Amino acid sequence: ILLYSCLHPPPVSSGSGPNPPDRGGFLPSNAVNPLPSVAHQPNIPPTWGGLGPAGVRPYATGGGGLGRPIAGLGLPFWAMAQDPNKTVGGQAVIEGVMMRAPDGWAVACRNPEGEIEATRGELSRLSTRSFWAKVPFVRGVMVLWESLSLGMRALTWSAGVAGEEEEEVGGFAMFLTVAVALAFAIGVFVLVPTFVAKWLAQGNEAILAAVETVLRIGLFIGYGWAIGLWEDIGRTYEYHGAEHKTIHAYENGDPLMIEAIQKYSPAHPRCGTNFLFLVLLISSIAFGLLGDLEWLWLIGSRVVLIPVVAGISYEILRFSGLNDGWLGRVLAAPGLWLQKLTTRQPSDDQVEVAIASLLNALTPEDRDEAVARGPVPQVALDVEPN
Repeated sequence: ILLYSCLHPPPVSSGSGPNPPDRGGFLPSNAVNPLPSVAHQPNIPPTWGGLGPAGVRPYATGGGGLGRPIAGLGLPFWAMAQDPNKTVGGQAVIEGVMMRAPDGWAVACRNPEGEIEATRGELSRLSTRSFWAKVPFVRGVMVLWESLSLGMRALTWSAGVAGEEEEEVGGFAMFLTVAVALAFAIGVFVLVPTFVAKWLAQGNEAILAAVETVLRIGLFIGYGWAIGLWEDIGRTYEYHGAEHKTIHAYENGDPLMIEAIQKYSPAHPRCGTNFLFLVLLISSIAFGLLGDLEWLWLIGSRVVLIPVVAGISYEILRFSGLNDGWLGRVLAAPGLWLQKLTTRQPSDDQVEVAIASLLNALTPEDRDEAVARGPVPQVALDVEPN
């Protein structure tokens, strides 16, 4: 998905039309995720609050306080959202946001004229459609693939609204695009560190494991930072922050108004950044246990074990999302810190797009309940799906 967005960047608006997109500079103190929010699933109840800068409200603390920190870590205690059965996931797309509610999904984005367009689809929880989606370690792989597929559809639609695509990609073309993106990620973040570490280790298993781990995590962090320097990806980072903030407010029972949403941190414990970091970490441990192998077995083991690593990583993320003890908070901390690179503070017009996407993803009953909490921007209320 990231590769596709790089090949199809959104055009820079001339600034004409109502509510033109703000193409302003970067905000280096906070930063959206070009990588897919694969772990941003509504299946995992949001248990925790957040790591926000001073004066910024954390995730879902109920009372709005930062909570008592864990000794030595500065992490706040987390609080359960008001209704775990109404948790929402999402993903930033080109000039917009995709939201995934328990019973449907929606995408909203701004066209070159500055107007918000939206589309919607029905999609129940994966766990209600497949027995295997309830089996530990297997469900993680299924969630990953569905997230990639849905994210690809959302990204393709947003490219069309932005004027980059004449037709929506579907069928084999979509499968091929996802496959190419996965191959790209495997090649850069899995095989390249293995090749370099194997060459430097010269048969020393300790050096092989250490170099491979440092290179893999270093490439991931460096890549996220480097592409953030590109203005179009920086815009996507901001929409990712808008997605997170809007989900925080909705799940915590706050009104969907700009002021209430902007008080939250742009980071989120269920973000795909957390999942991807866990994948890199768990893969380094698993590959280290295998030791130094012949080239064919070394490369083969890295590729074959990817689904296993993904399944384990999902279970760890799920555990951390369901437990508010010290272990759960520690497991989530690295991913939350890493979101300083992959999320940025959004502008108010970007939050309006996220609100429109959320409202269209909800069932009529849940939408009415959200609107009844307080004032909602009229521009978001007026958006109807195509």
